[in-house]
Amino acid sequence: MTESPQGIGLAAFETLQAEVEPWLDRCFVPPPHFDAIRGPGSFLVVGGRGSGKTALCEMLLRLSSSSSASIRWLGVRWQPTLLYVEETSRDKAVESVFQACATALLERLSADPLAFLHIVPSAQDFLLWFLRRYGEWKLARWLAGRGEPSGRAETLLKEALSRPPPRIFAESPDPVRVIRLLISALNEMEMWGVHIVVDASGVDLQQALYLLSPLLDDKAFFRNKRFAFKLVIPEGKEALPLRKGRAVSDGLLDTRWLTWDIGRLREIVTRRLACAVGEEALTLARLYRKPESLLRWLERVGGTSPREWLNQIRPLVAHYLGQEEKHPVDESTWKRLRRQHPPRFSVDERRGRVIVGEREISREDFHPRDYRMLMYLYQHRNRIVSRKELYYIGYLKMEKIPSQREPGYNKKYRSAVDNAIWGLRRKIEPDPDDPLFLETVRGCGVILRIHP
Repeated sequence: MTESPQGIGLAAFETLQAEVEPWLDRCFVPPPHFDAIRGPGSFLVVGGRGSGKTALCEMLLRLSSSSSASIRWLGVRWQPTLLYVEETSRDKAVESVFQACATALLERLSADPLAFLHIVPSAQDFLLWFLRRYGEWKLARWLAGRGEPSGRAETLLKEALSRPPPRIFAESPDPVRVIRLLISALNEMEMWGVHIVVDASGVDLQQALYLLSPLLDDKAFFRNKRFAFKLVIPEGKEALPLRKGRAVSDGLLDTRWLTWDIGRLREIVTRRLACAVGEEALTLARLYRKPESLLRWLERVGGTSPREWLNQIRPLVAHYLGQEEKHPVDESTWKRLRRQHPPRFSVDERRGRVIVGEREISREDFHPRDYRMLMYLYQHRNRIVSRKELYYIGYLKMEKIPSQREPGYNKKYRSAVDNAIWGLRRKIEPDPDDPLFLETVRGCGVILRIHP
């Protein structure tokens, strides 16, 4: 198979940072509820590590302003951070949101001057006031940096935006009325409303809380479904206050979890692979001779994390792309590659979780005997532990290994350890028949290898 000029090679599997991937729209797989999330109304989306939170935000922004979209929105990227935390308040949060809207509006007008020039004068007046009120310094910098206009439309836009701002409000503007007038003006520009996209996983969460918390307690700010927040936050107790705001508890922000099933995860891999080689579609069978076996491996290592699935398959893709004549990778090569690039293994003893890659296994999923032995091996990882030590000290918690004549000695200790090892491999190993972590050393004992 010859790589087409559009193929981006291994780059499709390397950065895994959606914000710097211009090809993201070619390999993006929509998560469940995506059509609802990108529509009217505000959403709070909660996602775990590596679940695709940033990719979701990037695609919401790209699709909101796409010329091919049946309904277009003003896509606004809002990063809720403060220089001075003590200044936080509901008014400060609202002003920060409107400043982000002004920035996005100015970018849209720069790209399409006619969109502004063709709307009614009252809508032009409001947008000029809005840009002056919430984007004064950016507008001034834009006007100063434009140089000679490139055409008639840009000349007229520059002249229009250079006018003194009209008097729209007699006193301090009411945010709800500002929103209503902004949406009305955007409707004149054939935009349905505003999408404010917040990737809270990409900012200092503690600072973000200072702005987001007062905002989420103001229900009036979320009643207009055309001024829609798409708030994407990490799971965990640090972000829990955001899920308890009044607007959330009253249903003005619809809460959804960013989850993935095996079918979608498989599609994420195959779409990235197709982007890498420059084809419209590519199956796992083109990459590896036993695709179902590869799929089971990815499921047992990647869990439900798209990032980990892509991380784990990267060595296989690199080998495949490095072949002069592309053919499916054989089993022995794949086994060698995964030994060279093993998944991480760790234990969270406080939570009672064993973590292989991004797959978590609860303590309750283990036989109590097996779990106790595993914990002992983990505490003595990368060291050979004899079967006697593992059984008597690791499992039974005895102070020393008894002799055959001492109380507590069990002549069947070896079979007990072997049964535990067999059970543990089926729990923690991506491929129990080709173990990466739990190895037996003939005549010596057992070792839990944790790779750096």
